[in-house]
Amino acid sequence: MFLFVGRRADSPGILRAESLGMSALSGGIEDLLVHLPDIDLVFDATSARDHMEHAPIILANNCHVINLTPAKLGNFYVPDLSQLSEIPVSGPFNLNMITCGGQTTIPIIAAVKSKFPQIEKVEIVSTISSASAGPATRRNLDEYIENTENAIMTMTGISEAKAILILNPAKPEIAMHTSIYFSANQLIGENIEEIVESVVERIQSYCPGYSTAAHVTQLNDSTFHLALKVIGAGDYLPTYAGNLDIINVAAVAAAEDLARVGVPR
Repeated sequence: MFLFVGRRADSPGILRAESLGMSALSGGIEDLLVHLPDIDLVFDATSARDHMEHAPIILANNCHVINLTPAKLGNFYVPDLSQLSEIPVSGPFNLNMITCGGQTTIPIIAAVKSKFPQIEKVEIVSTISSASAGPATRRNLDEYIENTENAIMTMTGISEAKAILILNPAKPEIAMHTSIYFSANQLIGENIEEIVESVVERIQSYCPGYSTAAHVTQLNDSTFHLALKVIGAGDYLPTYAGNLDIINVAAVAAAEDLARVGVPR
């Protein structure tokens, strides 16, 4: 880590970065521009609107960017599915981490769809603690919905996707819980549970708090439901903020993938 850039000198992020001995600036994209020649990769965790401004500037300086906002820019990236070699990019990468709901559900949806191509529609309902949703999340709810739905359809082959996000103000705070409803035009086969557990085990390799919250339930001949939960590691963010953990660890995995393959700038 070379530099932390924020927009308020007294923000908790700036203060934490300084306490760790890291260089920290508070002038936003203007301060970052000065240092871009020395930087290989930028993690943008601002807001969807701001990323629309930041991404072209960072990419024009021949620097990779990982988009942790729900802005509809960049190539979708999910660690369990994505291969950088399959992403047609000329120049530096902009990798779109989609949303917490997308990272939680897309690997499951893709695996089930590949086994049961008759599935044509999916609906996901994510409930997170209100305390884990900051100002940018609240401003970006429309972008969250649109980016999640678009990523599901693009990455899984599902023809119709619906995403819902619920902010729950309960005390004590609840952990992230996500339901997936699959609909098909004919009877679903068996062994779905085995497919789901296989994907869960893979995701736990980079997000240990990821697990099933409710086993697969057949609601009728053409619809079934399952639920997932994400418990955070609790290293800095509270454990109930699994929604933030899963997108952060996905971004770290994307950065490690870039470093491993040695993608040229």
